[in-house]
Amino acid sequence: MRKLRSLAELEVFRTVARLGSFSAASESLALTKSAVGKNIARMEEKFNGLLFFRKDGKQHLTALGHRLLTASDRILFEADYLEGYISDVGDEISGSLSINVPISFGRRCLMGHLISFAHKYSSIDLEVSFSDRFIDISEEPYDLCVRLGDQIEEHSATAINIGTQHYGLYASPEYISLRGIISGLKDISRHSFIAFGSGMAHSNLEFKISGKRFHEAIRTKYVFGDGESMLEATVQGLGVAKLPDWLCKHAVEAGTLIQLCENWSFQDRPIRLILPKTKPRSAAVDLLTEKLETAQLNF
Repeated sequence: MRKLRSLAELEVFRTVARLGSFSAASESLALTKSAVGKNIARMEEKFNGLLFFRKDGKQHLTALGHRLLTASDRILFEADYLEGYISDVGDEISGSLSINVPISFGRRCLMGHLISFAHKYSSIDLEVSFSDRFIDISEEPYDLCVRLGDQIEEHSATAINIGTQHYGLYASPEYISLRGIISGLKDISRHSFIAFGSGMAHSNLEFKISGKRFHEAIRTKYVFGDGESMLEATVQGLGVAKLPDWLCKHAVEAGTLIQLCENWSFQDRPIRLILPKTKPRSAAVDLLTEKLETAQLNF
């Protein structure tokens, strides 16, 4: 089989398919009718089958031709996008960019990066929405989302890891003075725990000590639906909470929270960019992706 010489061969084929005539395609492309015919003959040799059949004075696609047209449309679209993308990078990039980020993480950890991006690329219109709910990006009008944890819509999205989220056990000094420190597994049962989510239920605290895995039962006493509320409840002395380190950083520095059991390690969770598979990535999306990938978001 012969290889396609260039994207131009696909363009000739697509023009014949669109106009239904070798003669019309030759006029449209400023080629001779013979050149168009030879182009189609080479492609039929390459794909080992007829691409057109003549009926009622017009060229009609065969089943093989229909498959090739679908592939050609996709390939030529990507080629046009690549050309536009390279041209954009050489000039000042403009356009719009709509993103969705988690509420607390977005405000505490991403705003500096987003503002820096906006200053550098001032011709890009940036829209940032804040939400902790799960989003199927294929069904909502975002160019990308930032998500914490493992849940992604795999069938419709691409996930890019941009960092890691670390966890610890935290409590306020006031709470510890009343209830005592957690110095071992035996102390867990006498403490009140704060959890994220909904519903009051018994649950497990999973962690490792010196590489050994533990699953210790706890009874959740307080449940809050967002990270900021969990943080505030912990600072105010309601109980012990497993929280991401980035959320507690300033409270620890201010002395309003203490990290407990520092030799206990909890499973890290990824920080991810979620991009739709159904939408071509613009130069603006690629630039923001590159910025956040190189930011090393490890908390």
